Amino acid sequence: MESRLGSALESGRVTIEGAGKDHASKGGSYDIAMTICDQIFKYKTPYRLPYEFILIGGKKMSSSKGIGLKAHDLVKILPPVVARFLFAKSGIKSQSNFDPDGTLAIPNLFDEYQKAADAHFNKGDEDLARAFELSQIGEIQKPPMIRFSVLAQWVQMPNMEEEIKKEGLEEWAKYARSGWKKFAPEEDKFTIQKQLPVQVQNLSKEQKEFLEKVAEELEKKWTGEEFQTQIYELGKALGLNGKQSFAAIYLSLIGKDHGPKAAWLILSLDKEFVQKRFNGV
Repeated sequence: MESRLGSALESGRVTIEGAGKDHASKGGSYDIAMTICDQIFKYKTPYRLPYEFILIGGKKMSSSKGIGLKAHDLVKILPPVVARFLFAKSGIKSQSNFDPDGTLAIPNLFDEYQKAADAHFNKGDEDLARAFELSQIGEIQKPPMIRFSVLAQWVQMPNMEEEIKKEGLEEWAKYARSGWKKFAPEEDKFTIQKQLPVQVQNLSKEQKEFLEKVAEELEKKWTGEEFQTQIYELGKALGLNGKQSFAAIYLSLIGKDHGPKAAWLILSLDKEFVQKRFNGV
């Protein structure tokens, strides 16, 4: 170690030395290293660059306590460019916290990255734009326009591969399927139920009639936006509010009273499957 350090110093390559604030505290390893540099190697001490911690789940990273994320683990849940942005967006004197387990930290980070890209390309907030630039390697590329939270829903729906490809989301989809699926809050995970969920037993007469009406509409061709509006109007005509209408759909398909945008969920499924399910409630 000492010989490598001496070789690096002799070649004049080391001009800045960064260190966490614990190492940079008075009497810490920073001071010792600088003393060795000055008195043993007779080399001009590098510029000091102490920096704050990035906390994981509110706790300081500690390999001995098993707290933290190693670089090779981090890039399993985030694209390298977004992982770099995680560090670049925080000032070195500001403590930050990244807690992906059971939170919205991952989709929120992707949202920040997209906002930073917008700031760069459209001359917006200078700090955000700079953080985006520092996260890039090589040619700067625009990220996808679709929010990661929407993509996280798409990858849980059947038959959405074409839409994912159309929007240029194949790369991000890998992380939505791995990291987000692993760390997402349970309330944001869903699976199309193969059998009719028992929860539909509590649906009202109006909600059941509403589902039959929705099934009829599947004989027409719809865009997601148009169908979403139509679903709301069908429920309204039967005296149901939006929450009651959409809950009927979600309970019938995924066994929960909430979920992704109902129209896109329905249209991603086989038409005959949905009609049979809604008519059989």
